[in-house]
Amino acid sequence: MTINIKHPFFWFILSSVIAVGLFILSTNSIKPKYYIADTATIASSINGESDLKVLWKNEAIENVKSTKVVIWNGGTKYLDRNSISQSKPISISISHDGKILSSKILKTSRASLEFEVTNEKDKDNQNVIIAFVADEALEKNDGLLIEILHTGGDDSELSVTGRVKGVPDGFESDSIVAFELIEKKTFIKVSIAVLIILCMIASLFNLYHGINLYKSESRNCWFCLISGSVMLLISLGASFYLFQTIFWGLTWL
Repeated sequence: MTINIKHPFFWFILSSVIAVGLFILSTNSIKPKYYIADTATIASSINGESDLKVLWKNEAIENVKSTKVVIWNGGTKYLDRNSISQSKPISISISHDGKILSSKILKTSRASLEFEVTNEKDKDNQNVIIAFVADEALEKNDGLLIEILHTGGDDSELSVTGRVKGVPDGFESDSIVAFELIEKKTFIKVSIAVLIILCMIASLFNLYHGINLYKSESRNCWFCLISGSVMLLISLGASFYLFQTIFWGLTWL
């Protein structure tokens, strides 16, 4: 298989890949994100059973649940204390009559990364406030894993809010592929890599077939050329995103 560098579609593909790459590299922004993991019930009272009670600081409560929350910066620009509004700091809250009991940082992306975690009451809700210590900052993919003990029913949900300067939407709820791969399941990683490589090979063969049809002046060449180009661009974009997320993303989890 030979590649004709004089063919216009070769330069179309090359210029498209370079343009996409330069756009990705030039993007410099803060992307505050969070992920709410599955909730586990630690203790629960039984309705109508007076002999079984769950107490928290000598106060009877319905149940105690544990939820892990991941907060990180998915952007390329660092996020520090100057980026956070003092009136609306990074806060974890719960909905539907749930109550936060306590919080504990389980892990950070760097050993030197420190946060101050406090519980503050806002009206009827208890919120967890997270603040940077000294001049620390969240670089790309930097973050923390925090465990929240709370009460609440099945409809009670945790959320992360906070006013980040330059980011009107604030913290965005996002799924974490790396969180599903905490145990570093090599089979899944290799399978994804092989799938992307196969898609790239298929797109190259499609392009090669389209170029041959173009040389023979067949009208069917355009379908192969266009579909092959689209497949290649999608494969390159997917490989960049997945490889970055799985292999160089939140690997500290």
